[in-house]
Amino acid sequence: MNATLELLERYKLALSLRADSAAARALGVKTQTVSNWRTRGSQAEPWVIEKMCAAIGVPTAPWLLHAQFAQAPDASNKQVWRRVAQSLGCKLGGLAAFAGVPGAQWLLGDGMPLSCELSIDQGFLASLAAWTVCGSA
Repeated sequence: MNATLELLERYKLALSLRADSAAARALGVKTQTVSNWRTRGSQAEPWVIEKMCAAIGVPTAPWLLHAQFAQAPDASNKQVWRRVAQSLGCKLGGLAAFAGVPGAQWLLGDGMPLSCELSIDQGFLASLAAWTVCGSA
């Protein structure tokens, strides 16, 4: 399951929404947009990811990183997102407890898990500091 769909399912559960159409209305997107996430594997726009994260109380940054990494069209672009994650103190390749999914492990292309251990408490990075991810650093 891609990042957007995992987040969507958590969003629907948190808001007690059964149908994708109800989630689309609550998010302010077209039903076709949600359908595209399911059928085409596309990722939500950053503002939608932010809105879902806020509603369920999880940090936005890891979900955004995961979505951008997943939709990168080639290895060169994936490497850019990997470097961005690393500059934030993370190792990008998968996402699990970091995004609030205890016991789950999402492995992307190279099967490398995301790990992040920060001791920073400034800006949005502070939200990352409290999370520890499965896998190796």
